[in-house]
Amino acid sequence: MFNSFTDLVGSLIIISSVFCIACVTNNGSSAIALGIVLCFLGEGISSALSKLYLQFNGIKWNPFNMLNITNQLGNPSYYSITHLSNTQLLFGNFFYTIIFILLGSILFSRRRI
Repeated sequence: MFNSFTDLVGSLIIISSVFCIACVTNNGSSAIALGIVLCFLGEGISSALSKLYLQFNGIKWNPFNMLNITNQLGNPSYYSITHLSNTQLLFGNFFYTIIFILLGSILFSRRRI
């Protein structure tokens, strides 16, 4: 049950980021393509950022790092990649989901239809 919940949380951040991207771009297909890239390359981008900028403590809070929540719950050794606890990843996912939804709704309300 808990794994299903974390899968839902991981999916929410992907859906909200695609919504935000769709509100920024004028073309729906480009939003879908960027969303797919985010899904497949987000975790790799996060680990590369963590390795390059170890001296910056705030880099671990990037939205790409939040995509590692399901991996870290299944394999605790992911902590060395994310540098965040499971609880921190969970709250970070909720935070970024809310930010992306609010930003997307603001952009959508200003958009001409």
